[in-house]
Order: sequence, then C-alpha cells, then structure tokens
Amino acid sequence: MGVVYKATDPVLNRTVAIKVMSEGLAQDVALRERFLREAQAAGSLAHPNVVTVYDFGETDGHLFIAMEFVQGSDLEKLLTSNTPLSLSTKLDIMIDVLNGLSYAHRRGIVHRDIKPANIRVDEEGRARIMDFGVARLSTSNLTGTGVMMGTPNYMAPEQITGGELTPAVDLFSAGAVLYELLTNSKPFQADTLHRVLFKIVSDPPPDLLEVMPDLPKQLDHIVKKALAKEPENRYRTASDMANSLSAVRAIVGAPRPSRTVSHRSSIEHSLQLHREAQARPTRRIQVNRGWFAMGGAVAALLVVAMLGLYASRQSPPPAPAVTPASAPPSGTAAGTPADSAVRARQ
Repeated sequence: MGVVYKATDPVLNRTVAIKVMSEGLAQDVALRERFLREAQAAGSLAHPNVVTVYDFGETDGHLFIAMEFVQGSDLEKLLTSNTPLSLSTKLDIMIDVLNGLSYAHRRGIVHRDIKPANIRVDEEGRARIMDFGVARLSTSNLTGTGVMMGTPNYMAPEQITGGELTPAVDLFSAGAVLYELLTNSKPFQADTLHRVLFKIVSDPPPDLLEVMPDLPKQLDHIVKKALAKEPENRYRTASDMANSLSAVRAIVGAPRPSRTVSHRSSIEHSLQLHREAQARPTRRIQVNRGWFAMGGAVAALLVVAMLGLYASRQSPPPAPAVTPASAPPSGTAAGTPADSAVRARQ
C-alpha cells in the first residue's frame, strides 16, 4: 500500500514511523477509504499491545499515518530467521497479542489480518499488534460484498466463504499464528492458493503433538479450539484464550518479569488515583464534623462548669453562726463594741 519512513517529530523530539500511501494507489477511492479507515481504527486504540497512532491526514495529495516507532523485530522475521525462542517467550507473545485483540474487540474493532508480519516484538519482549489496514469498525459499511481481505494462510473459514466477520475471525488467525510459533510451520500449507483455502475450510491441521511431541498436552487442546471451523466452537473471547495460555505459561516457566506499561496506561492509572483522592476528603470532613459535634458538647459543659465556679466565687460566703459565751450585760447598747465585732465578722 505504500512505504514506511523512520522520522523525527521536531515538536516532541521523538522518533516516529510515518506510513505514506503510494501515489498510484492514492488515486483509488476505495483504497483511500481503506487507508483512512486504518488510521481511524488504530487511532482510537490506546493499549500497551497495540502500536499507537499519533496522527493521520493528507499533505500534497499524499495520505499519511504517523505512529509510534517500536524498536524491535516483526514476528515474521523472527520465525524466518529461526531465532531461538523459549516456550515461555512464545506463550508471552501470544498472550500479548490476545490482550491487544481483547481490547480492540471490546471497542467494536476486528483486525481481520492477524499474522506474524503484523506482530511487532519490541526490545523488552512485548508484542504489539500493528497495521489495522483491513480492520472493520462495527459501524463501517465500506467493505463491498464478495471482497476477500486478509492473508490466506491465516484466514478464518468464514472469511473465505463470505460469512459474518466477528471477533472469532481474529481468534482463528491467532490460533494459526500460535501453531506456527510452536512448530515453525504453518497449519495450512499447499502448493497453490486454492488448495490452501480448501484446507482452511475443510481439513484440520496436522496434529500439534505429532509435530512437536514434547509440548504440553494443554496446548494441543488450545490450538484445536482456536482453529475450529465453526466460529461458535472457538473461544468465546480473546481473553478466554489468553487465560488458557496463561495457565500453561504458569506451568512451563518462571513468572514473566514486570515491564514498564505504556504512557497512556500510566496516565489512566494516575487519573484513577486522582479521582479516588478527591473522594477521600469528603469522608474525612464528615468524620471531623462528628468530632466537632462531640467536642462542642464537651466544650459547652466545661463553659457551664466554669461559669458556675466563677459565680460561686463572686457570691459572699454565708454568715457563720455565733454563739455568745454569756448573755450581754444589761444595759449594753446596740452600738457597743461587741455588736461591731459581730458585724465585722459578717
């Protein structure tokens, strides 16, 4: 469809990949629509296992997509070069692919062209899905009747027979990639394209354990389920298939080392923490109000007690009872010194 350039974003000073449609193809209205559909589909996705699209548009009559530059290798190159990969690494790659597909499927996007060439493995070993060039948005009606899209060796039977294209299409393709990753051979091979298509529709692939007898038996079941001819006999979701592979992964090797998540995942996590932090002060205020109410009651009691004490100190003490030792002598007047002494004590 075009050519991909490695370039530099001068604003953010980052390396990007720019996909430019060939000038001849750009004259075809249907292909232009397909190219823009790729940008729209991929640009709506933000997941660690999907190559991020930064921008798309047209300049001087050329359509382009600017996307994340992922340092690493395509899975197809790793397979053709016979790069040694442990079983744990192979399972990690497929789990990543299925996680990316699960994310896209929940947003109504079916890739329809999952194959090793569209899986990029970065330097940390994380797999990224790229090239949503034939992705089908659930709201799109751009694909014409009878048009077959996809890569023959990894196509689902319903893609060949013109059936409904659901997320189960990607699960079949993922099963074909998994088979090739485990055996280094394609599940459906023949001398001609027509025979390849016939095998996909009619024949089962060679038994996995006959090709690789040392593999865990659970993988044979997973591959057969993913490559079922009828969509309803495959896994219900990509997450279900990923969970099955994760169970095998836990048996065959050490836990996968933790890796840095994508920018967008970090941002989403930070926003979630921010929302939770905003909710917490409300609860603290409610608790503090309760303490304020209790403290106010105690303070009121203290004020009342202090006022009472203050009032008691301001009141004159009661007069002491005086009992004369003897009756005053007759003739003593009211103003005598004895009366004055009593009054002074009062």
